[in-house]
Amino acid sequence: MHRKMILALAPLLALAQSPDRQSAGGGTAAAQRPAGGSLAALAVLQQKGMPQEDTIDSFEALGIQVIPFGFSEAAASARFITSATIAQGLSLGDRACLATAQLRGAKAVTSDRAWRIPDLGVEIEFLR
Repeated sequence: MHRKMILALAPLLALAQSPDRQSAGGGTAAAQRPAGGSLAALAVLQQKGMPQEDTIDSFEALGIQVIPFGFSEAAASARFITSATIAQGLSLGDRACLATAQLRGAKAVTSDRAWRIPDLGVEIEFLR
């Protein structure tokens, strides 16, 4: 099975707005998310009004595995600092997610159309 690196906030935001938080994350089984990107997602969920404890529980409910982000991932992220990614407005967190997906041979999953950059060297699946 091809692993997926969940980069989009869409599944997490759907979870935050769902009255039945256990069923909101369909399709995320065996998905992974870099630790740095997870911090940003938790912050957004809290800003949207989800209690802190629930934000943490949401990752378990979605079945998303949070993976470590160390120096090798940081060094790989630097390779994504290009004129194309800067022009499209990709953040350092975006680049970190792309690098982590590339290093792990995973498909990057996002809803951010700014990631439509040719020749990134990472397979990307767009949610919408």
